[in-house]
Amino acid sequence: LCPIMAISHEFDLPTRAAIVTLRFEGRGWTYISEKLASCSLSSVQHFFD
Repeated sequence: LCPIMAISHEFDLPTRAAIVTLRFEGRGWTYISEKLASCSLSSVQHFFD
């Protein structure tokens, strides 16, 4: 599971920033998921969509 905000069920701000930064650097979903060890691949993809 990824770090989430309890009420809104969204990723916490540092996790969101990391996902967006890595994606805009051209990194793939698997790379991002591996770097954010607590996040699953599907969670990362779902967030960015």
